[in-house]
Amino acid sequence: MLVRTSRPLVLPLLVATLALAAAASGASGCAAQGQGTNETFNDASDETAPEAGSGASSGASVPSSGSSGSSGGVASGSSSGATAGGDDAGAAADVSVGTCDANTMDDPLNCGQCGHVCPQASGSQFSATPVCIAGACTFQCASDAGADGGDVITCPAGMGASGCFDPRTSVTSCGGCGNECTSGQQCLDGTCCAVGGAICGGACADLLNDPANCGACGNSCGAGGACATGKCVGYVASNPVESFIDACKLTGHKAVLPNQFDWEMSSVFSLPFTFSFFGQPQTQFWIGTQGTLAFGTPDPNNMPDGFPACPISGGSPDPTTGYPAIVAFGDSSLNTGPDGVCFGQTSGTPQQFVVTWSGLNESTESDSVLTFSVVLTQGTNAIDLQYKTAESAPDGGLDPTVAGANASVGMQLSANVASNYSCNVTFIPQTPYTVHFVPLP
Repeated sequence: MLVRTSRPLVLPLLVATLALAAAASGASGCAAQGQGTNETFNDASDETAPEAGSGASSGASVPSSGSSGSSGGVASGSSSGATAGGDDAGAAADVSVGTCDANTMDDPLNCGQCGHVCPQASGSQFSATPVCIAGACTFQCASDAGADGGDVITCPAGMGASGCFDPRTSVTSCGGCGNECTSGQQCLDGTCCAVGGAICGGACADLLNDPANCGACGNSCGAGGACATGKCVGYVASNPVESFIDACKLTGHKAVLPNQFDWEMSSVFSLPFTFSFFGQPQTQFWIGTQGTLAFGTPDPNNMPDGFPACPISGGSPDPTTGYPAIVAFGDSSLNTGPDGVCFGQTSGTPQQFVVTWSGLNESTESDSVLTFSVVLTQGTNAIDLQYKTAESAPDGGLDPTVAGANASVGMQLSANVASNYSCNVTFIPQTPYTVHFVPLP
């Protein structure tokens, strides 16, 4: 008598074991499109009766039991969203659709979450490699970064330049991430300073133009001095007694700008000799009705329309009138008389060039009379401001308004270099009166 035996339970147990392994493997990855899938595998190898394995599934309902012929075995287990049966049940362990096998804590291609790629550095001062640390993107800096002893910082994307930087020297991350210096600036010890500047006493100093730190920290140009291109320039003032020189009475003089009541300027003329102004040679001049003798040619982008404003504190000229000029009486209320402004040169030695504003009227003071000259001396490059009259016609006495109460007086080389003498105060104590300027050695 033939006895039909049932299949051993080894194969179903192996299927269950593989299914558990597949579930554990799927849990360690990160799902990009959803986790798990449902598939059914049929075993048709037994022509007499099917055998079924039963188990619980996270993604589908499956039979809880099965039979095989007159006698059979039942295997139970779990699967990751799949129903397995028969001899092909082991194939379920290979199903892993839409997942990334990555550790999102340290993978720069899947940092923090699947598909999040750490960005490349942009504008980095040193070589920087994107890395993922504890699920956050950062940069690994080159081994030579900070080799001079400086600390190196990493700046993330979205804050300007990103990558590795030395905050002491980086113009894009000066002192910290995202702090970018403007054009014409450098980064010095974490502070944005003008090119050519330095840190003096803990603050940024312009060594090219700062009279307190001219060319080097602590190098002061002294009272009346100015700093130009890192060298002390400027003038020392005194008040000697001098004879007034009237250009309108010099042989061969010329006159311009008669009867003007608003800001006007003359044509450009040639000086009779080269004159050093703030240490720079000048060969051309033009005249303004408001007491201005200027050098060179007017800037078409910065038309002369005034004179240096009185500084709030210490030697700062008006940046809107930054042309080289001597301002003998900067008052916007001046009106020229019939003689206008005369200019000419003396015949003696040393030769002198003289400009005279003759018989001006200060419109806020009726019947006032103001006459003054600017005298340039060849060789010594001295400048004299000579005031002949500063009076109100009815009483003939000195009038505060025409003695400087509304006037800015001084000299400027540029918008950064100036030497102010008087600002909106009465500076003429009597007439005649002279202010004598000698250039610094």
